[in-house]
Amino acid sequence: MFDSIITSTTLPPKALEERNSEIWNYSYLGYGKVTLKDGSTYTGSAKFGILETEKGKNCKIDFADGTKYEGQIKNNQLTGKGTYLFPSGATYEGEIVNGLRHGYGKYKSKDGITYEGEWKDGKKEGNGIMVKGDMTYEGSFSKGVIAASASFLMFSSSSL
Repeated sequence: MFDSIITSTTLPPKALEERNSEIWNYSYLGYGKVTLKDGSTYTGSAKFGILETEKGKNCKIDFADGTKYEGQIKNNQLTGKGTYLFPSGATYEGEIVNGLRHGYGKYKSKDGITYEGEWKDGKKEGNGIMVKGDMTYEGSFSKGVIAASASFLMFSSSSL
């Protein structure tokens, strides 16, 4: 994800390798802030030139499109637990693999629609609960939508 895309840094000058002026020195260990080619910024740690959070710590990324991420990164990939804040105002908090929602997580749109449950490759997949206004669906999802084998819908008393 972040290989060979660093353009500037607040790391000590000795931490940079001049080859292409874009590659983090592979002997550098530590914490710093880098600016990527697209204008995104990464604040966090690196190990031997690979962006990777230390155990129990998070990084912060401000993407050029306005998306913000705080969480774990392994081997230059957003992987582990993290939180996204999207430009639309939507949020996601949960497990992430290679930058995608994957595992258990909670999503909330700016309109107040929420989903809490299982994700796979960035889409709702497996069991979950989706709430929209006074309607709640609890059951299975497949490829991001309510599964054909949907078991039941529940409505709040105000809608009956």
